[in-house]
Amino acid sequence: TVGRNAFAGCMNLASIELPESVTKIGNGAFHECVKLNSFNIPTGVTSVGFSAFSECSSLTSITIPNSVTDLGGSAFWGCSSLKSVNIGNGVKILNSNVFMDCSSLKSITIPNSIESIESGVFEKCSSLTSVTIGSGVSSIKQNAFIYCYSLTDVYAVNKYIYIDSKGNDDLINAKWHYTDCGNNHSYGSWTSKTPPTCNTKGTETRTCTVCKKVEIRNVSAIGHSLSNWITTKAATCEATGEQARNCYKCSHKETKSIKPLEHVFSDQIVLEEPTCIKTGVKTVKCTMCGKKAEEEIPMVEHIYGEEVVIKEATETETGVKTSTCTACGDVQEEVIPCVTAKPVIPSEDTVKTDIGNNDKPNNMIWIIIAIGAVVLIGGGVTAIIIIKKKK
Repeated sequence: TVGRNAFAGCMNLASIELPESVTKIGNGAFHECVKLNSFNIPTGVTSVGFSAFSECSSLTSITIPNSVTDLGGSAFWGCSSLKSVNIGNGVKILNSNVFMDCSSLKSITIPNSIESIESGVFEKCSSLTSVTIGSGVSSIKQNAFIYCYSLTDVYAVNKYIYIDSKGNDDLINAKWHYTDCGNNHSYGSWTSKTPPTCNTKGTETRTCTVCKKVEIRNVSAIGHSLSNWITTKAATCEATGEQARNCYKCSHKETKSIKPLEHVFSDQIVLEEPTCIKTGVKTVKCTMCGKKAEEEIPMVEHIYGEEVVIKEATETETGVKTSTCTACGDVQEEVIPCVTAKPVIPSEDTVKTDIGNNDKPNNMIWIIIAIGAVVLIGGGVTAIIIIKKKK
């Protein structure tokens, strides 16, 4: 740590190099070191105290590293030769009078990390012509730019900076140039603008914290949340029924039909018995709706009596037989097939045998027997007996 007023009033100190181990530069540490023309703040420093470099009138440039998070008020007040200032991204607040009366400073870039510019920060910076305000700045306090007569141009991203009108006329009356974030917007969270319903889309918006650009997106409809189907009208045998269900979130209602039921018939009553020549009729009654209907009873089969032969069959002609239905008198006629002829067997008398003299060779009888003339039912086999005498 460089202690409070450690080098204050060292009017012949032109330069000094601090070790990287230094983390804090105390209040007034280099106050009125009027010949100090260059200074490097070590990258380990986190705090620069109040009036630490005030009235160092020969100092021409200063770089505040990203490690610095606390930049004390009036830290560079009266640095009349200061022309170049680089402020790191660790600083969030430019405290009061920090660059007051830096009359040689022509331009300044305020980083995006800065949120607030307190009173008198650039007071009497009479050569200041251009200011670039970072996207994080949301407020500029009174007299922050008082007596900045040369200020002509202000470059900013955020269009919604609060500027205290007291003592900031030079800032307000300068020409403001707004730039867009391009593709590097810093959007906040999505918030609902129009809530979606069951069947219509909603919208959400989010705003860039830098340039305040608003982005809008659609939100899909949430869809119906339907109850279970409830029967509102029961189906009958004669009429369709109906079921309905409702959405829990809106007034949407759906209905569907239920098919009519089938009749359940019972309690049969025979009105006319069926016969073998005519169908019968019976009535039935639905047990559910009471509807009556007639149904046909199929005809019964004929009941035929004994067969009566009208014409006998012969070997050459078919015969005819009939039978009569005992209920309706219907006559059924059938053909009798031809009868089959009985087989003919020859008698012993038809066979003649001439037995010659066995002693005489020439009187030998040669008998040749052939089978024939035997006819059987279903196909005749004919046996012919031929007796031939050979001398």
